[in-house]
Order: sequence, then C-alpha cells, then structure tokens
Amino acid sequence: MSVLAHIHRCVPVGTDRRFQTSSVRYGRFASKRAPAPRRSQAPLAVPRRSGVSCHDAAISTTVTTETDGCLTTDELTEELDAMTKPASSQELEEHMDWFNQWYPVAFVDDLPTDAPYAFTLLEQPLVVWKDPKSKQWRVFRDSCPHRLVPLSEGRVDPTTGNLECPYHGWQFDQAGACTAMPEGGNCATMKACATVYPAAVKQGMLFVKPTALERARDCTLEGAAGGDVDALYAGVEVDTSDIPIVPELEEPETITMDVARDFPYDYALLLENLLDVGHVHFTHHGTISKRQLAPVIELEVTGRTKGGFTGRNRDESKGARRSEFIAPTYMQHTIDNWDNLGRVLMIVVYAVPVAPGRCRLLNRQVFKFKAAMPRAIISRVPKWMFHVSNNVILDDDVIFLHRQQGEFVAQGAGLKPVSQVYHMPTSSDAFVVALHSWLNRWGGGGPFGAIDASWLQKIGPQLTQDELLDRYETHTKHCRSCRTHLQRLQAAQAAAAVVGMVAA
Repeated sequence: MSVLAHIHRCVPVGTDRRFQTSSVRYGRFASKRAPAPRRSQAPLAVPRRSGVSCHDAAISTTVTTETDGCLTTDELTEELDAMTKPASSQELEEHMDWFNQWYPVAFVDDLPTDAPYAFTLLEQPLVVWKDPKSKQWRVFRDSCPHRLVPLSEGRVDPTTGNLECPYHGWQFDQAGACTAMPEGGNCATMKACATVYPAAVKQGMLFVKPTALERARDCTLEGAAGGDVDALYAGVEVDTSDIPIVPELEEPETITMDVARDFPYDYALLLENLLDVGHVHFTHHGTISKRQLAPVIELEVTGRTKGGFTGRNRDESKGARRSEFIAPTYMQHTIDNWDNLGRVLMIVVYAVPVAPGRCRLLNRQVFKFKAAMPRAIISRVPKWMFHVSNNVILDDDVIFLHRQQGEFVAQGAGLKPVSQVYHMPTSSDAFVVALHSWLNRWGGGGPFGAIDASWLQKIGPQLTQDELLDRYETHTKHCRSCRTHLQRLQAAQAAAAVVGMVAA
C-alpha cells in the first residue's frame, strides 16, 4: 500500500479529531520565540479539547469564516479573488504563530538511541537525543553556546549520559545545563546553557514545539544543574493536548503502516498534492491506477475555521469519503466501509515545513478491520518491503512538483491570489483552493512568508533527475528498517563476491 494508493477512492474526512490530553514536565513555559523568518504573529486560537473536530469548531466557535452550508470550488475561488487588498492590522494579529505549534520530527523507531540526530524545522537547526538516564527524548537548538558549532556532530557520553559538543567537549544534561568545561570556566551560568525546546512522544512519533523554553531559575541555583529538569524549569508542565493524534490507533481493531520521506519542494505543495484527488489516475497511471478510470469528482468543503477545514466527496457509493486538514501539519483522508464491509482506511499525513523548498512527509496508513485475519496479514509485512513499494509511488510526483516551484513564482505567486496564478475550475480542486484560502487568511501566506522571487532564491538551483530520485538521501539513511536491510544486502553481496572469487 502507498500514501496515494487509495486517495482516488478515499476522498475526504470529517471525523471528530480527538486530541490526547496530557503534558510534558519541563517547567515554567514562557514562550521565548526562536527567531522568526517573518513578522511576529499571535498564537493559534482554536478549540482543541477532547472530542472536538475542526468541523465541530466551525459550528461552535464564533471565530469562523464558514458560510451557511457547504462551499464549492467556485465559492472558494471567489473568496480568494477578493484577497487582493493588504491585510488589516486585525488580520495580521489573527495570523497563526508558526513557531507556537507542535511538529513531528520523526518516527521514534527511526531515531538513533546512542547518538545525536540533526533536523531542521522552520529553518531552525535542532538536535534530537535520548537521555540514557531518564530514557526521555530531548530536543535542543543544534548550536553549542560556546562557539556555535552543531551539537549534532558530537556524541552522547556513555559515562555521564550527557550531550557532548565535538569542538571543546562541553557537556549538557537533559535540562540543557552545562555540566563540563574541560578547558576550565564556570558552568553554572545562564549563558553556558543550551537552548531547550518542548518535546513529547505521541503514538510512536516525536513532536517538538520550536519555541524555546524560558528557564525559571538561573543555573547557579543549587540543584539546577545535574539534570534536574524540575529545578531548572520550576516544574510547571507544558501542555501537549493540542498535538493531533489518530484516536483509532488506540483501538484493538486498528493497525498502521508508517513511512517517512524528505522532499525538495515546499510544504504547501506537498499538502496540495495530497489533497488533490484528481491527479492520481494520471500521475500514477501504471502504478496504482489507470487514466481511463478517472471519474468526475465532486468535492465540497463542509467546515472551516482558523484551525483548518473539513470536506467530503459527494459520491459515497464506495463508502463515506471525508477529509480534514488540521493546521498546520495534519491531513487525513478516510474511507468508511465499517457497516457494510467491516473496514475503514485512513490515510494520515503530517506535512513538516523544513525550509523554503524543503519538507518532510510522515505518513500513517491506518487500517481498521472487524476481522482479525487482515490485521494479522498486514502486521507481518516487513517495513522495508512496504517502504520500497511506497517510494515507487512517491517517485511519480517528485520531479514535476520540484520543477513546478519556479513556474509558480514566475506566474506571480506571492503577488496576487493563487486563483489568479492557477486556473482551478473543477470540483476536484476544492480542497486545494481551501488550503490556499487558509494559508492566506490565517497562515500569513505560509511558514516562510509569500512564495515569491526572494523565496525562490532561497531554495537554490533545480536539482537533477538523479538527485530528485535519490531515495537513499531522502529516505533510507533516516529509516532504521531500510538502512538495516540495505546493510544486510550489501554484506550478502560482498560475501557472494568472495565465494565467487574463491570458487574461480
């Protein structure tokens, strides 16, 4: 199965999105924002309580842009056309703060447990590492306060359990406090501390909020150093209840197959692609569909708030087909055939904005069966085998989506509404139009601002076809299962070569 294998039949989800209520104990959480790539923004303010979906919010909250009834592509396009005047001061204040959101970094199974892991989120360098004492994942800014070299190039000291800088051996405990300066100096100062970000593990994924934790106490206070997170941050909990999860994964009838991949195109283009139902029969002709099977698709948006939108496919002959987008990263397509066939398919996507022209896809294909046999069969499929088939499908889009970016800018993106850059007359464009409507109204144009000439300059030259199809760099080196299988395959090939030489 692949990320796109069922999108042509699984158009859209409006099921209630329940957010798991829990927290991470770090301490007093006063938002100390990392340097933003654009203007200061106000935090997202959408109901995130248990049992409340974006659709519910559209009905219950007064902060909504929804009109009565469902919205068609034409209605959404007219709205986009109207967005030509500069945003008012009130609208600017209502824009979502991209840094005050939770983003998934990776599936925990793919993260190294004995070494630091580097990742970039919203152009901010992060280092992820597992504290061997508490067994908790920590996320710091990937920069040593001494000389600003990346901590990810260092190591986790097996003796002290601390993160060690590769340059001069400074060490930092799980709270970010400096515990060692081999060259001499005072460790117990605020300036010697690493920058710490809130992190939490949910349903096998590591999430981070790229807004630095502000220390409630100075490192010079007794007990603040030495890994005492509560002492350093005053023991106040960080709210993680707004991390979007898949409630069905907690049910015994459900199983998931997961895959991650990095892409050399923008976060918004990734979401466009996965919300776009009509492309599957043509882009993926010969792999998961056929051109001659392309139907007329009638989509409609059923609810919108600053927190996202919900929608559905009017044709429910093959099951109820619904979709939802929960800002800024979460998208889900669902085909519900539980009553008649005893199964539900959910294609869940977390789209992670890395930098201009770069994003990460974390995909969960969630299956729910009444019968035990299908679950047993799927659970026995090796991860690497699923990933190979999945990446074949993803290869179909990567070349033209990467090259689309330049033309998008050339046609005036960032200078005029998307509806005047794209021509989107079909019903199947409804979710793409809704996405851009949300980006313009609530997202300030995107995580890195408007996609314009200055944005295009940041992403650099176009990659070659070989670079675009390099699965090792975009997937294998980050995937424990595929990396391990590749190493075994290479070892087997080397052994076979030796046997062949001896036999000769």
